[in-house]
Amino acid sequence: AGWAAIVCKNKDAPTLAVFADPLCPGCQDAWLEIQPLIEEGRICAAVYPVSVLGEQSTRMGAATLKHMDPQMMFDPDAPESTDDIWIEAVRTNTSLLREAGFRRVPVLLSGNHATEGVVDGRDKIMQWMAYTRIPN
Repeated sequence: AGWAAIVCKNKDAPTLAVFADPLCPGCQDAWLEIQPLIEEGRICAAVYPVSVLGEQSTRMGAATLKHMDPQMMFDPDAPESTDDIWIEAVRTNTSLLREAGFRRVPVLLSGNHATEGVVDGRDKIMQWMAYTRIPN
């Protein structure tokens, strides 16, 4: 299993797993679409920082995990972390992503379905999650 920073306002909301690189513009765009859904209590997010764009991404992702604060991930002024445990956690997430066959970020997982690459707005995210949700 990988390492994630969890953000949730409503514990009964479905969880969206988000694999993202802090330096990826598409990942930043996806996060901007996901944030309001979290704030509204419509979803929870488990954010898995990965590094596909280099060591700075690794350090930024490590800080996200160290502080358990997904908001930090896309803040260019946020501190980076060089703590070995968190650096290794980001590398583990990246390896898991690649082993699963994904080659682009962001990757969104809900239930047993996934999408990778471009995220097309909040409404599309909610439609996709409703479609992929596993019944209780």
